[in-house]
Amino acid sequence: MFATMCITANLALLIRVGIHDWHTRKIRNKDVAILLFLSVFYCLVLAPGEISSVPYSLLTATALLVPGWIFNIAGGGDVKLSWALAPLWPALDLLVIFSSGISLTIVLLILTRRAGEKPPALPLGTAMLLGTLCRLALSGVQHA
Repeated sequence: MFATMCITANLALLIRVGIHDWHTRKIRNKDVAILLFLSVFYCLVLAPGEISSVPYSLLTATALLVPGWIFNIAGGGDVKLSWALAPLWPALDLLVIFSSGISLTIVLLILTRRAGEKPPALPLGTAMLLGTLCRLALSGVQHA
């Protein structure tokens, strides 16, 4: 029961982050801090057997977003958000989350773009939200 509540709280906060990032291209540090706390709590207390995959997940999140941050494609909030979500998912699931989320976000940006308008920055917080929703839908809402 606590695991379901923790995952639900994480998802609700991720929805808030994704919507805010879509509109402002900013990710609040307090939201990331709460997500990180919930993720670590889930890993350490509610699913201690999954702790062994966390280093690989953090390495995957780092490999995916730090190069984008170095080349000014991803913001610091995007990197911190990926690290906050990493404890919840195995590395392979993170790849699915990022690739599907970025693909869906690009489609949304194309569909909402006005003619002659400069392409906006890619809201990676929104991409992580969409990818997480896609991953949950693919798994039948069963967490890894």
